[in-house]
Amino acid sequence: MKKFIYLISGIALLMNGCDTDDDGFYNRVYLTAEAPVAGIVEENIYMVGDPLQIWANIPAVLNVEGQEEDVDIRRTSQANVFDFSFVLERQVGSNWEIVDVSSAVHAVDGAAIGGYFVEAKAVYNGGIDAYVFNGGINILQSGNYRLSFTYNSELTDVIELFSASPANNIRINIKSPTTQLDSDGYFYFEAVP
Repeated sequence: MKKFIYLISGIALLMNGCDTDDDGFYNRVYLTAEAPVAGIVEENIYMVGDPLQIWANIPAVLNVEGQEEDVDIRRTSQANVFDFSFVLERQVGSNWEIVDVSSAVHAVDGAAIGGYFVEAKAVYNGGIDAYVFNGGINILQSGNYRLSFTYNSELTDVIELFSASPANNIRINIKSPTTQLDSDGYFYFEAVP
């Protein structure tokens, strides 16, 4: 019986001392950029076949809200890529349906993988000492659309970018301020024939 009590006591001590700070365990740091580092190239009107352009340009040394000195995110994270995601929806009647953009996504700088959401990759460019993405989605049908950067986030007033840091390095989540999204986190537009 003593062994059983010792076993239960040991388990209770282990559970009581368990660290629930997952961000600290995974070396995650959250930063808010002072100026936008990602956004949408807005057009007055979109024609079917035109691209909806998305951009990201993250300086390797970043001005961060609340910090007196700039943060060297390249040296800190050792990442060659910052990931972010977005979703395109088309209005069908009174409903919004996610658009499969597998054949419509493109990247000029960086990389993009499309399906029912787009995973964009801002890739480090040593020539300009910044992580860069230029690409987007070709609009294939007319109609009313909305774009959201909240596929992996519940925040609506920022665009979040995540460092693809090597194992055991600090992972940086950058919040890029934006005024392009409404209070629910959407950018609305119309595409015409």
